[in-house]
Amino acid sequence: MKMLIAFLLLFIPVNANSLYWQRVGSGYDDPVDLEALRGGQYLVLEKPGRISLTDFKGNSGVVLDWTDRIKSRGQEQGFLSMALAPDFSSSGRAYFNLINKKGDTEIWRYTFNPRQLSEARQPAELLLTFDQPYGNHNGGWLGFGPDGMLYIATGDGGSANDPKKFSQDLNSLLGKILRIDVSGQSSYRIPKGNPFVASGKPEIYAYGLRNPWRCYWHGSNLIIADVGQNHLEEINYVSQSKLRGANFGWRLREGNVATPKKKVGGEKPTNSIEPCLTYPHRMENSLAGISITGGVVYNGAIKELKGKYIFADFGVPRVWAAKLSSSSYSSLKTFGETVLPDSGEINNIASFSRDKNGEVYMICLNGNIFKLSQ
Repeated sequence: MKMLIAFLLLFIPVNANSLYWQRVGSGYDDPVDLEALRGGQYLVLEKPGRISLTDFKGNSGVVLDWTDRIKSRGQEQGFLSMALAPDFSSSGRAYFNLINKKGDTEIWRYTFNPRQLSEARQPAELLLTFDQPYGNHNGGWLGFGPDGMLYIATGDGGSANDPKKFSQDLNSLLGKILRIDVSGQSSYRIPKGNPFVASGKPEIYAYGLRNPWRCYWHGSNLIIADVGQNHLEEINYVSQSKLRGANFGWRLREGNVATPKKKVGGEKPTNSIEPCLTYPHRMENSLAGISITGGVVYNGAIKELKGKYIFADFGVPRVWAAKLSSSSYSSLKTFGETVLPDSGEINNIASFSRDKNGEVYMICLNGNIFKLSQ
């Protein structure tokens, strides 16, 4: 995400039938993530360092408060994301990506008591930490892949044009997709198949990213939304097999072109991954914005949206849906002025999530959470 920019609701009209955004939650303090549980309950993560349990029916309460250990001053700092283990209902294991008081990244394992989420089953464990040289481009996403491994998306460390060249450096964890095995009783292992065990940091699985702000597993394909520098926002859609060792091009490339700056831009690296979708910062286009917010693939009751990736822009609150493939996109729809909230305001869209029925939720930093409805 980039600097907070206040915009009014700006959408380009399309035929959206009876779709609208139903506000299901409000009053949260910079919410950035949402995880659906069984039984119609949800965990809401707030950037200053809290997790609340809610049913979006008026019943809500804080189950974890880590505000004393998190730095949340910068727009891109704080409690950034959580991932629940596939067996969370029995193990209670959850994983957090956060920025500590020193401004550096930490990856934690926290074990809830599944029967009483306000209680911990065992002490929290710090799994991984690494320096952040600047206050931005922290990435922040983590999630479990189809292989059961934990994947972590990291930004290039900040400033402009990756001045320390971290994203292409295999001895740095910045600007990467990391892959670790957290199935053991403690710590983590390097999974079989990680490609740079002998030539770089063993946790690295892919590299060449600028600031991936939300990724999503669609079957065996990972969708990566990477925030651009000056001209282009991008989405990458890559199979798990091609993700291994992949280079997404930054800082040499922005989107699918050479970075337009002397001694920074360059030719496409050999066997690098090209984005399937880019959009410019020229506001006259209906597919345009300034800072992409990655989304999820819809699989709910709205037939026209099934199988489509729903994503947005953080600075200009536009929302789109598109069918993605590894090299292109199709059936793009811009959610227009007929897709409005039933109450509250949509701006600074920070994240999307899905419930157990495949319905999509949109989380805004202004404290509102919406469900796409008809």
